Amino acid sequence: MPDRQIYAGSKGASSVVAYVLIFAMAMALTSAAYMYTIPRLADMKAKGELGYATVYMARLDDEIRTVSHGGEDSKEYVNFNLQQGVLRVYDVGDRIEYSITSNACMGIDVTPGVYFEAQAAGLCVNKLILNYTSVDIASNATLTGFFQLHIENVGFRNNKPVLTIS
Repeated sequence: MPDRQIYAGSKGASSVVAYVLIFAMAMALTSAAYMYTIPRLADMKAKGELGYATVYMARLDDEIRTVSHGGEDSKEYVNFNLQQGVLRVYDVGDRIEYSITSNACMGIDVTPGVYFEAQAAGLCVNKLILNYTSVDIASNATLTGFFQLHIENVGFRNNKPVLTIS
């Protein structure tokens, strides 16, 4: 009889252990799912933002060409809304660059005039680049978030229109 009492007492304990093990397995599976999907969701968001920025960069390219051909004192305004990434305007090299960092390098279809480049060093820096040889950009800027670009043709230098972008 004493064996039955030990067995009866351990039967209740084994069901508690089983519940604890099931709970631990469920938590481990949930944690693994989050660890796997959260970086992928961030990359999908970055890819969407990069596609959105591609449209903005193509529009910016069109507006820069319009202002450069419009003559002195022609102006245009372009609204940007970049939730991620950074837009930089360089006067040296007459270049405009949008960059966004993600876990994966993204190859996207770009529109004419927009050049795509990816650099991998741990995280991947995806860039959209506008290079100009027929336009002289006379300003530097680093922009994020929601902003309005003011593009103005301020004259000519070396037979090229000089544009300020602010």
